[in-house]
Amino acid sequence: MEIDYAIEEMLLQSPNQVVYKARGRSGFRYAISRFIFTKSILANLKNTCFDVALKELKRLNHGCLRPVIDGGLDE
Repeated sequence: MEIDYAIEEMLLQSPNQVVYKARGRSGFRYAISRFIFTKSILANLKNTCFDVALKELKRLNHGCLRPVIDGGLDE
């Protein structure tokens, strides 16, 4: 997988979320969020509704949205 962005700094950290400021190789700036889920939240997400929503999300194609699902790489 080719790395196309680099994290510049952490903007926010809470018990359930971390937000980073990043810059893409093309110079665009991004805000990257990483969510930290408890075991109970993860158990609730493993139902059919989540799977259907994930399949819909993977089919979404829009020029303004990053094509990264299930995490990504950074330096």
